[in-house]
Amino acid sequence: MGSERRERMRALGMRLRALRREAGLTGAVLAQRARVGQPTVSKVENGRMVPSEPGCDRCPHRRAARPHLGPRLSEGPP
Repeated sequence: MGSERRERMRALGMRLRALRREAGLTGAVLAQRARVGQPTVSKVENGRMVPSEPGCDRCPHRRAARPHLGPRLSEGPP
């Protein structure tokens, strides 16, 4: 995985964690609302996993995170 992609994943994870905390949600509650497992939330927030499109669509913070996403993370460099 390229360093630019890793950095985007880390930045996205940090932004999602900040949004979750601002909303007063635990990782478990966010996971339940997004219908994913809590380990998935943790992996995304720690930049170790790219969130799936369906999982993102169910995330209550998707609109706030959208500007931070940039190019699709699931795609490699152009």
